[in-house]
Amino acid sequence: MLLFPIAITAQVFVSTGLDARNALVGSPVNAPAYDGTFSLGIRKENFQIEARYETFKAIEYQSLGVVASYVLIPESFRFRNWRALAGIEAAMIHRDVNWLHIEYHNKVAASSSLQYMLFEKVALGARAEAALRGDLDTVVVSGYLEVVILF
Repeated sequence: MLLFPIAITAQVFVSTGLDARNALVGSPVNAPAYDGTFSLGIRKENFQIEARYETFKAIEYQSLGVVASYVLIPESFRFRNWRALAGIEAAMIHRDVNWLHIEYHNKVAASSSLQYMLFEKVALGARAEAALRGDLDTVVVSGYLEVVILF
């Protein structure tokens, strides 16, 4: 309700991303597999907020969170169609240990993203993320390739 006035005049976007390392080479704990993200958000001047869902079926991992970002290179100051963002995420992790045992854990992450405006309403991006994950009690670093569609 408090974000309603901002949402009316903000730029809406959807995005999808893929963890490139997990897709191509895997990790010490899993073979190569799909690890994807889906986001819906709004951007107003130098502020961006989004809801992000991540799914990684190979390890029975899902997360749902809110990301608040600051646009370091805004549209009014685009450097040859580049945008840079820095953000923080608060999320809940859902792990299916087995069909009788489902666990929930917290996730807090810091990320940076670099986007290139391919067309007026389409951007390609790369995002690096360092996440403190409650299910592993450690920091996990990931990299994502993203497609962003602006409305």
